Amino acid sequence: INAEYGGSSNMLLTKELQNEFQTNGAVCLKNVLPNEWIQLLRQGVDENLKNPSPYSQKLSNPTDKDSFFFNDYCNWQNIPSFKKFIYESPAAKIASFLMDSKKVNFYHEHVLVKDSGTSRHTPYHHDQPYYPVDGDKVVSLWIPLDPIKKGLNSVNYVKGSHRWGKWFVPRMFESLSPYDILENNKDATDWGEKKYDYLTEDLIQHNIKEKKWELLDWDMEPGGYNR
Repeated sequence: INAEYGGSSNMLLTKELQNEFQTNGAVCLKNVLPNEWIQLLRQGVDENLKNPSPYSQKLSNPTDKDSFFFNDYCNWQNIPSFKKFIYESPAAKIASFLMDSKKVNFYHEHVLVKDSGTSRHTPYHHDQPYYPVDGDKVVSLWIPLDPIKKGLNSVNYVKGSHRWGKWFVPRMFESLSPYDILENNKDATDWGEKKYDYLTEDLIQHNIKEKKWELLDWDMEPGGYNR
């Protein structure tokens, strides 16, 4: 995707925001997407729910009778709403700005639909070990389609964790177990001879409880403005 193309954004993307992203590993950008793009993504999610891919998972616990947790990815080529968003929305320009890159290579979309009251949590993880991609210019755009309340249904980011110099074994969202392909680094050759560490739930909760990690999260509203 050439970052010179794509729709416009109403937010002033400043050098301060770029530095915040590159230093902390996450930044909240408000008023960057016109509401028309949010509506288009909602259409795409509805289509995705009607026609899930073989990768899709329903992650709700059996005890969550009245809640729903759905996970799917790599459907953008089959869902016109997603494809239009990728090529015509401001997303490519935003990614280009955050990475300080003239070119953006799109990897895939990821849909998570999670009702309030769902007891199963999304595991802490680094995105990059899930991708066959190395280097520092990697970004995920997390786009809420519903209002987000800090501390209630927000995503938490561990401040500065992208600068730890570590790669963590990716875990399956369904079971929280590590993917077997990287167990004991047997197949690390295809991943650049990386040494992978295990990120266990006990370690995560200990570091959070002892405040060894600073967590970032924000109140958010979908979209932000009409054109």
